[in-house]
Amino acid sequence: MTGRRSVLTVVSMLILFLICSCDLFHLKVVWEEEKDLSGFVLSVDGGSVELTCPAVGSAAHYRWYLEEVQVHDGQTYAAEAFAEPAVRSYTCVVTGSSDEILFTKEYVLAYTGLPTVYVNTKSGDKIASRNEYVDADIRILKADGTEDLNSECTVKGRGNSSWFDHEKKGMNFKLPSKSKVLGMKKSKKWSVISNDTDSSMMGNWFASYIGRTIFNSGAEWEPKYEFVNLVVNGDYAGCYVIAESIKIEGNRVDIPDIAELTKDPENDNNGDGKVDLYDGGFIMEVSFNGRGNTTATMYGAHLSFKDPDLDEVEGDWTRKAIAEHATQVVNRFEAALFGDSGADYRDYLDVPSFIDWYLVNEFMGNFEAGFLTSTYFYYNPADGKIHMGPNWDFDKTILFLGNEVVTGRERNYWFRELVRDPAFVAALKDRWNSKKAGLEDAFDILADKFHDIDAAREMNDRRWNRQDGATESRVLQWLGSKMEWMDSYIESL
Repeated sequence: MTGRRSVLTVVSMLILFLICSCDLFHLKVVWEEEKDLSGFVLSVDGGSVELTCPAVGSAAHYRWYLEEVQVHDGQTYAAEAFAEPAVRSYTCVVTGSSDEILFTKEYVLAYTGLPTVYVNTKSGDKIASRNEYVDADIRILKADGTEDLNSECTVKGRGNSSWFDHEKKGMNFKLPSKSKVLGMKKSKKWSVISNDTDSSMMGNWFASYIGRTIFNSGAEWEPKYEFVNLVVNGDYAGCYVIAESIKIEGNRVDIPDIAELTKDPENDNNGDGKVDLYDGGFIMEVSFNGRGNTTATMYGAHLSFKDPDLDEVEGDWTRKAIAEHATQVVNRFEAALFGDSGADYRDYLDVPSFIDWYLVNEFMGNFEAGFLTSTYFYYNPADGKIHMGPNWDFDKTILFLGNEVVTGRERNYWFRELVRDPAFVAALKDRWNSKKAGLEDAFDILADKFHDIDAAREMNDRRWNRQDGATESRVLQWLGSKMEWMDSYIESL
């Protein structure tokens, strides 16, 4: 009987623990949902903004302070306009008839000099899923207050570790028709990226910049990024970047979509006199375990379809046939690369795109490029080759692991095999030596961009209580050290 009572006691304690844990979790979630963010205010165009302190009582006296200097008496205060991007901290102090403090509230007011994106879900609920789109409205104002976009849309959460492990979350939005966004070319699908893992907030933007302007063989599309403020359902959410999403279409990865391929003779995209799956293009992600519609190559690379979505096949070939074909395309290249077929791997790989892709990822210290995740390539039926890129997901780069110079090359078995080829190494050295001067010049562009988002970073750090932001000098020092390391490493190949 004693043993049974002990077991029941343990079970009862476990149940109580679970109930308490659930209650505590519920309280945490409720607190996060009800957190008052009304104290974070943006001046979109730098003009005066009216701040109103909550009413406390008829006998209350309201005083406004900028830092510690009183600037106004009264419940409502029209804050001065901004001459340049900056962040100000105002406090409203409410006192009673005996001058006792009844209430205080801080208002962090910023003019960031950046465009502002307003997303309002139709239901008013937060964006809670990265799998299901919800209806919303989106409005984008430029830094001068003029309107860039005003449309209905659908939105969902985005990211992997950034979605599950971070409070500050990104989103994808889809417009009803192709539209320009902040000067970027027309499309329906866009990404809003949090950069929360990147203490510099510069990894994605700078990788895109050097990938488009320096390390680009001329034909490869690379996504653009624009820094913005984001406001969701009326609450300031932080500094983000809007990015062109990776997808097959004329303004992005411009290849025929294999999911839409039909046997019409006009679809002989590789000019071999017949129409088959080699006439269709696709974009794949290489990762350590794959996700989504996943397949694996003979050498163990896990491949997932980025575009098309194999759940939306509209052409004359089945989902299974397309998946098997994509695997065969990569197997064909790998067999040539590792000498299993006797073919020349250059017949199946666009070498210039691989070299540029490698140099961007190596320089940025992107350890995920070791086939960990977010490593993309596409197959272009026009030349029958695999092209590396587009580059994507650089929030775990630069100072992510402190001052350590990190790389993913050791895990990228394609690269390990390619550098055994003297011709590849010679091309890699030539490309690096011809482009590194331009990379040094890009440091000035990066320094200017740091200045451009100074106020936005400060506002973001206050919103998310961050104190670990990587400074401009630390980032430039790290990149300078990485250049020296790459000079030595590439020369040693």
